[in-house]
Amino acid sequence: MNRRRPIYYDMNDRALKGDDSVKIWSLQYKSDKSRVVGQQHTWLGFYVSTVWLGIDHNYLDKGPPLIYETMVFFKSWTDLDCERYSTREEAKVGHEIMVKKWSNPFYVMNYFIKEIKFEFKCWIGRKLRKRGSY
Repeated sequence: MNRRRPIYYDMNDRALKGDDSVKIWSLQYKSDKSRVVGQQHTWLGFYVSTVWLGIDHNYLDKGPPLIYETMVFFKSWTDLDCERYSTREEAKVGHEIMVKKWSNPFYVMNYFIKEIKFEFKCWIGRKLRKRGSY
Protein backbone atom coordinates (compact mmCIF):
# COMPACT_ATOMS: atom_id res chain seq x y z
CA MET A 1 0.00 0.00 0.00
CA ASN A 2 1.40 3.35 -0.99
CA ARG A 3 0.76 5.82 1.79
CA ARG A 4 0.05 9.37 0.69
CA ARG A 5 0.52 11.18 3.96
CA PRO A 6 3.17 11.13 6.68
CA ILE A 7 3.26 8.38 9.28
CA TYR A 8 5.13 10.24 12.04
CA TYR A 9 3.97 13.34 13.94
CA ASP A 10 5.58 15.47 16.62
CA MET A 11 4.07 16.43 19.98
CA ASN A 12 2.68 19.61 18.46
CA ASP A 13 0.58 17.48 16.10
CA ARG A 14 2.71 18.47 13.10
CA ALA A 15 3.71 15.95 10.43
CA LEU A 16 7.36 14.91 10.37
CA LYS A 17 8.66 14.65 6.83
CA GLY A 18 11.92 13.54 5.35
CA ASP A 19 14.36 10.71 5.79
CA ASP A 20 15.03 11.48 9.46
CA SER A 21 11.35 11.62 10.52
CA VAL A 22 11.48 8.25 12.32
CA LYS A 23 14.62 9.32 14.17
CA ILE A 24 13.04 12.61 15.30
CA TRP A 25 9.87 10.79 16.36
CA SER A 26 11.75 8.11 18.31
CA LEU A 27 13.85 10.68 20.17
CA GLN A 28 10.74 12.60 21.19
CA TYR A 29 8.90 9.44 22.15
CA LYS A 30 11.78 8.12 24.21
CA SER A 31 12.77 11.29 26.04
CA ASP A 32 9.61 13.31 26.55
CA LYS A 33 7.36 12.38 29.49
CA SER A 34 4.67 14.77 28.24
CA ARG A 35 3.49 12.04 25.85
CA VAL A 36 1.16 11.04 28.70
CA VAL A 37 -2.02 13.09 28.35
CA GLY A 38 -3.78 11.49 31.31
CA GLN A 39 -3.69 8.38 33.48
CA GLN A 40 -6.29 7.68 36.10
CA HIS A 41 -7.96 4.90 38.08
CA THR A 42 -11.74 5.00 38.34
CA TRP A 43 -13.46 4.27 41.63
CA LEU A 44 -14.54 0.92 40.14
CA GLY A 45 -10.91 -0.09 39.64
CA PHE A 46 -10.49 0.52 35.91
CA TYR A 47 -7.31 2.17 34.64
CA VAL A 48 -7.75 4.80 31.91
CA SER A 49 -4.63 5.86 30.04
CA THR A 50 -4.36 8.46 27.27
CA VAL A 51 -1.04 8.91 25.45
CA TRP A 52 0.53 10.52 22.41
CA LEU A 53 1.50 7.82 19.93
CA GLY A 54 3.02 10.06 17.29
CA ILE A 55 2.28 7.44 14.64
CA ASP A 56 -0.80 7.83 12.48
CA HIS A 57 -3.19 4.96 13.26
CA ASN A 58 -5.72 6.06 10.63
CA TYR A 59 -4.97 3.32 8.13
CA LEU A 60 -7.69 4.35 5.67
CA ASP A 61 -5.96 7.63 4.72
CA LYS A 62 -9.37 9.33 4.96
CA GLY A 63 -9.89 11.91 7.64
CA PRO A 64 -7.32 13.34 10.04
CA PRO A 65 -4.34 11.42 11.41
CA LEU A 66 -5.03 9.55 14.66
CA ILE A 67 -1.97 10.08 16.84
CA TYR A 68 -3.37 9.92 20.40
CA GLU A 69 -4.99 6.94 22.08
CA THR A 70 -7.09 6.27 25.17
CA MET A 71 -7.28 2.72 26.48
CA VAL A 72 -9.09 1.19 29.45
CA PHE A 73 -7.69 -1.74 31.42
CA PHE A 74 -8.82 -3.75 34.43
CA LYS A 75 -6.27 -5.63 36.54
CA SER A 76 -4.37 -8.01 34.28
CA TRP A 77 -7.03 -8.14 31.57
CA THR A 78 -6.33 -6.97 28.09
CA ASP A 79 -7.73 -3.63 26.98
CA LEU A 80 -11.48 -3.20 27.39
CA ASP A 81 -11.99 -0.02 25.39
CA CYS A 82 -10.03 2.16 22.99
CA GLU A 83 -10.48 5.50 21.23
CA ARG A 84 -8.07 7.47 19.05
CA TYR A 85 -7.78 11.20 18.45
CA SER A 86 -6.07 13.72 16.18
CA THR A 87 -5.05 16.45 18.64
CA ARG A 88 -3.98 16.76 22.26
CA GLU A 89 -7.11 18.78 23.05
CA GLU A 90 -9.37 16.06 21.62
CA ALA A 91 -7.39 13.49 23.60
CA LYS A 92 -7.88 15.43 26.86
CA VAL A 93 -11.63 15.63 26.31
CA GLY A 94 -11.76 11.99 25.22
CA HIS A 95 -9.86 10.94 28.35
CA GLU A 96 -12.40 12.65 30.61
CA ILE A 97 -15.29 11.08 28.70
CA MET A 98 -13.73 7.63 29.03
CA VAL A 99 -13.15 8.13 32.79
CA LYS A 100 -16.81 9.13 33.25
CA LYS A 101 -18.01 6.21 31.12
CA TRP A 102 -15.97 3.61 33.04
CA SER A 103 -16.94 5.18 36.39
CA ASN A 104 -20.62 4.55 35.69
CA PRO A 105 -21.64 1.21 37.24
CA PHE A 106 -24.61 0.88 34.88
CA TYR A 107 -22.36 1.22 31.82
CA VAL A 108 -19.90 -1.31 33.24
CA MET A 109 -22.63 -3.80 34.12
CA ASN A 110 -24.16 -3.52 30.63
CA TYR A 111 -20.71 -3.93 29.02
CA PHE A 112 -19.98 -7.15 30.90
CA ILE A 113 -23.47 -8.57 30.28
CA LYS A 114 -22.88 -8.10 26.53
CA GLU A 115 -19.45 -9.74 26.82
CA ILE A 116 -20.85 -12.72 28.73
CA LYS A 117 -23.62 -13.18 26.16
CA PHE A 118 -21.09 -13.08 23.33
CA GLU A 119 -18.77 -15.56 25.04
CA PHE A 120 -21.70 -17.88 25.79
CA LYS A 121 -22.78 -17.82 22.13
CA CYS A 122 -19.22 -18.65 21.07
CA TRP A 123 -19.04 -21.49 23.60
CA ILE A 124 -22.37 -22.96 22.43
CA GLY A 125 -21.20 -22.70 18.81
CA ARG A 126 -17.99 -24.61 19.60
CA LYS A 127 -19.96 -27.33 21.42
CA LEU A 128 -22.42 -27.72 18.54
CA ARG A 129 -19.62 -27.91 15.95
CA LYS A 130 -17.88 -30.62 17.96
CA ARG A 131 -21.08 -32.66 18.07
CA GLY A 132 -21.69 -32.11 14.36
CA SER A 133 -25.03 -30.43 15.06
CA TYR A 134 -23.98 -27.15 13.54
